[in-house]
Amino acid sequence: MHVSALGFKPKIVFVPVTSPSGANGGTVLRYRGGRANPPVEGSFTTYWEDLTWWQGRDAKQDRAMQHTIGTVFGNQVVLTAPTVQPLNPQRTPSNEQIAGQTVSWAGRHNTDTAATTDLAISPVLIVLG
Repeated sequence: MHVSALGFKPKIVFVPVTSPSGANGGTVLRYRGGRANPPVEGSFTTYWEDLTWWQGRDAKQDRAMQHTIGTVFGNQVVLTAPTVQPLNPQRTPSNEQIAGQTVSWAGRHNTDTAATTDLAISPVLIVLG
């Protein structure tokens, strides 16, 4: 998909596990991954084509979002949200001064897999390649 603007916001949070025998003055033993809701969200702006994103929002369709940064293997970062839902499509002008649309989306656990590992059902993946 061709976009003129893109927002990809993973909500990776860490919460302290407190303990009297922890470091930092005896308060924090370690940090664990926390839960943020939604775990990943974003938006994109593209040219106006049809009502696909409005119909997808109404039908609560699952989509996948991926953004690759870099073009040379070994110098790339891939941001992936394997299961997202379009939330709020809006008619807006795109950066090309033509009719456009901005679609916001939110991610959830990956449902397109039979595997049950944490990596397989992760709502967001950041791949270095």
